[in-house]
Amino acid sequence: NKYNLTNSTDIIHDTYYTFGVKKLKKVKKIITVHDLIHEKFKYFYRNSHYLINLKKKSFEDCDHFICVSQNTKKDLIENYNIDKDRISVIYHGADHLLKKDVNINFKIDYPFLLFVGNREKYKNFEFFLKAYSKSKKINSNFNLICFGGGKFNKIENELIDKLHISKKMIHVSGDDQLLCNYYSNAKALIVPSIYEGFGLTLIEAMRFKCPVFCSNIDVFKEISNEHIINFDPRNELNIISQLEDNLFNENKLKEISLKAFKNSENFTWEKNALDTIEVYKKLI
Repeated sequence: NKYNLTNSTDIIHDTYYTFGVKKLKKVKKIITVHDLIHEKFKYFYRNSHYLINLKKKSFEDCDHFICVSQNTKKDLIENYNIDKDRISVIYHGADHLLKKDVNINFKIDYPFLLFVGNREKYKNFEFFLKAYSKSKKINSNFNLICFGGGKFNKIENELIDKLHISKKMIHVSGDDQLLCNYYSNAKALIVPSIYEGFGLTLIEAMRFKCPVFCSNIDVFKEISNEHIINFDPRNELNIISQLEDNLFNENKLKEISLKAFKNSENFTWEKNALDTIEVYKKLI
C-alpha cells in the first residue's frame, strides 16, 4: 500500500493497518482499531503472527488511535501499551438500516430466532447450536434463521444432522432491505460470540425493536446499556435457561426492546463523522 502524499496532506487515516511508507513530518497519522481478536485468540488464525507484526509496524508512526468501543480501547492499551491520551473511542452508527425499508406485508409463517453474519471461530455458532438442540421447549417453538455469512458449510451441515435439527435450520441471503424485514419479524436476535470489538448487529436489531439475547461479554454490556438478556457463552445450561425463562415472557421482551430502541438512537453515522472530525481538528 502506498500513500499519495503531497505538501497539502494534513492527515492519513488508516481504517486498517499499513506500513512501509514514510509519511511527511507534518502529516498526522490515525488508525482505526476494530478489535484485538488476533492477539487474544491466536489459535483461531494461522496468520495471527503476521497480522500482529503488521499492526506493530503500522503503529510505529501513528499519532492517534480511534477505537470502536471502550473495550477495544482497553485491549489496545493492555496489548500495546498505548498512552490512553492518544486514543479516542468513536462508536459505529447503525442507521444505515432504514425503518422505511420494512415491508408491512413481509411475514414468516413460523416463529424464529435470528442469527446474523459470520458464524466461524469466535462467533461461537456451533456451541450455540448444541444448546439450542438440547432444549425441546425452544427448538419445538422456534426455527433458527441464519442471515448471511455464507451457506452452511460441510462441518455445520454434519453437526446439524447429528443434532437432528435440520428441519429447524434455515439459511437466508439478501441485502440490507431484506435484513430489516427479518429484524422486524424475529422473536429475538441471538449473538453468542465469545469476543467482539463492537457488536453492530445488536444495535441494528435494537433499531427494529428486536429483543437481543447475547453473550455476557463486556463490550455487549457497554454498547447496549444492558438493555439485553445475557447468557454465559460457554455454558449450555445457562444459555438454555435464559432462552426458556425469557422468550415466552412477552411483557419483559417488550419492555427490553423499547428501552433498547431508545439506546440505539445514540448510534448514528452522523455522530460518528462529527466525532471523527473533532479528532482531526485536535491533531492539526
